[in-house]
Amino acid sequence: MVFSRPHPENIASSRQELDDLWLEAESASQDPAAEADLEPGASGLRLNEDAVDHYLNTIGRVPRIDHAEEIELSRKIQQKLLIDQARREWRQQWGQDPSDEELAAALQIPVSTLRSRIRQGEQAQRKLINANLRLVVSVAKKYLNRGVPFLDLIQEGNMGLIRATEKFNAERGFRFSTYAHWWIRQGITRCIANQARTIRLPVHMVDKVRLLKRTNRELMKARGRRPTEAELAEALGIKVKKLRMIQQAAALPLSLDVPVGQEGESRLGDLLPDERQEQPFEEILVQSLRQDVRSAMQALKPIERQVLELRYGLDGQRARTLREVGDHFNLTRERIRQIERDALRKLRLGHPSRALAQYIR
Repeated sequence: MVFSRPHPENIASSRQELDDLWLEAESASQDPAAEADLEPGASGLRLNEDAVDHYLNTIGRVPRIDHAEEIELSRKIQQKLLIDQARREWRQQWGQDPSDEELAAALQIPVSTLRSRIRQGEQAQRKLINANLRLVVSVAKKYLNRGVPFLDLIQEGNMGLIRATEKFNAERGFRFSTYAHWWIRQGITRCIANQARTIRLPVHMVDKVRLLKRTNRELMKARGRRPTEAELAEALGIKVKKLRMIQQAAALPLSLDVPVGQEGESRLGDLLPDERQEQPFEEILVQSLRQDVRSAMQALKPIERQVLELRYGLDGQRARTLREVGDHFNLTRERIRQIERDALRKLRLGHPSRALAQYIR
């Protein structure tokens, strides 16, 4: 099983289905009789809320799937992605799409198998997406009141979910929902960040930018070349420093969604590392470690568990000293030291330690 970058044709198909679901929700919520009873300005809010309610009711009827089914669905999706990759490579080499017969011959499989894998892959992706739409809503709710409408948050989260279905590797042992959570959150937070970075120029600056662009075009036409900063500044009657300030204001932000590559299969944002973000599997590994530590500590006595939590900051706070823990329990430092030592010995020698051994390199 391999990782594959999401591709436009796959995203377009899945996104169209999600858009159809939104249209159904919006049309079902538009009751003219109910709208007539609303005050001016309230109808949009009411329809918005009704659309969300209908959407939640619709996705709430989709049955959940277990881990074994996730693995099988992921396998079918990956098989289809391999076919998609072969199709693109053929197109790049020969300048046209291959027929099913040509593609099947290139992959050394029967045509019936090729068509079956494509059909099953599409069905598997649709099922995996629909079974996790509730997760998108759950994550989106955590980012309310950030300047982005709830419906937009859900749609951006859905795009992250689609990406997760194509990049998920079930052989790593994680549940799909755990892995998809990272991609959903990334889609939502990127949407919020893009909204926050929208630049609104004052009217007077807009006029200066417009004059700068017009003067630049006139000088290029008159001299047959791009004017220098000094020439532009002189023509505008301003200093070079002021010119640079206007140029900076005129610069348009480059969208991270701009297509790159010959086929436009990738986006600029896919090629830029985000040093602030943990990698999805690294983050999931940390989450799994925390869960296994909590499970292992269930074998300890309550006081032993509490002492370790305080001593090592497992409660989310800073690590405490022996004196601080002793004061908390009204015990001596030596007694706390003994409890800590006994608890650590139990963790090292007990059965739960096997679950923690996998994290030791």
